[in-house]
Amino acid sequence: TALSVAGVDASSFVFFGFLPKKGNQLQVKLREIAGESRTVLFYEAPHRIAQTFRELEAIGETTAEREVVLCRELTKRHEEIFRGTIRDARCKLEAGPIRGEFTVVVAPRSREATEDERFAEACLAVQELITQGSSPSHAVKSTAKATGVSRSRLYRRVLDGTVDDTTAPSEGGDNGGSF
Repeated sequence: TALSVAGVDASSFVFFGFLPKKGNQLQVKLREIAGESRTVLFYEAPHRIAQTFRELEAIGETTAEREVVLCRELTKRHEEIFRGTIRDARCKLEAGPIRGEFTVVVAPRSREATEDERFAEACLAVQELITQGSSPSHAVKSTAKATGVSRSRLYRRVLDGTVDDTTAPSEGGDNGGSF
């Protein structure tokens, strides 16, 4: 029902059910959602949904501006549907009491998101996972899988020590200036 009322491209979608509760598994799943080119559907509990949206928004500007539809109590008397960006949804969720289970529909990733933007967001994801205690190899592998960014390119960035600097050369090493 949520997909039909969302008004987003439903030609190709993926359903995740309930997201993992915490830790690296949740971060990996949120990165996967952020990098997904298809419409994404998932369920979320009322006591976790605001935090889920804070974490989605923190992934990066491209993710924060993705269109989302929050559906609450569908097919029931107090049905509620909210349309906006991930940032808008986070603000709405933080503004008042939250009741009922949610079905979340995240619109497909904009085709306008460039490879460089995706790579910059992936670098931030790797850095965050390393900060949370993941090994660099695990952080790179899981982020590459979730975002579709080249694992070798990410790993080179980690080895260069510039994973937290998204302005560093993308292929490692110094190219001696611009061409």
